[in-house]
Amino acid sequence: MVAAVDEIEELTTGLCRKIWQKAMVLNARHLIDSGQAAVG
Repeated sequence: MVAAVDEIEELTTGLCRKIWQKAMVLNARHLIDSGQAAVG
């Protein structure tokens, strides 16, 4: 039972990480498209 809980935790952590990465990519893309990206 503990192994199953650990596996679910790993899966949800990985999913959270992927969602966060996609959000950061979308945010960076939005900043670039709107001309607000830092230069230099």
